[in-house]
Amino acid sequence: MRTLVLLLAVSTACAQAADPAPSTTTPAATPPPAQPSTPAATSAIGHCAADETAFFDCDVGKGKRLSVCANEGSMQYRFGKIGAPELVFPEQAKDGAQHFTIEERAHVRSSGNVLSFHNADVRYEVTSMIGGGCCSDEEAAANNFVGVYVFKKDTYDILATVGCRGEGTDRLGELIGKVPAPKSE
Repeated sequence: MRTLVLLLAVSTACAQAADPAPSTTTPAATPPPAQPSTPAATSAIGHCAADETAFFDCDVGKGKRLSVCANEGSMQYRFGKIGAPELVFPEQAKDGAQHFTIEERAHVRSSGNVLSFHNADVRYEVTSMIGGGCCSDEEAAANNFVGVYVFKKDTYDILATVGCRGEGTDRLGELIGKVPAPKSE
């Protein structure tokens, strides 16, 4: 047992020596002030205008973005190139929140939030699922999905899976209690 502890300590020390931590001589910055749960937007993010809050936004490649934008009772899903989205749902943002449902999901290897809506016979699930606590870092990363699943509404056959790339905005959790939960069937 002592050999294992010693090996772990030596391995950790070697890893830290090979990849030193950044210098900590810089004075700690003052933490930013607490923000309200839905602050007014001050600049445009993705497809969201400056007067809208981006509850979700990310790059999905090929010059396209996926955004969920809201403002004072309005909400819209927007997908495509900035200034020329391929899909805007609902067509009119006013009272848009009534067209969506939000839920927290927890699985053995991941947990997160899913914002769903139906458009004709297609179901869209804007998803932010993060793995962790279950397994190795590699296995946890394999259970991460942030993006949108597109399903055939009645059969749940997957029509498309569009994942986010790089950094983005994920505030879906703030919609819980503001957007209806799915009705149990």
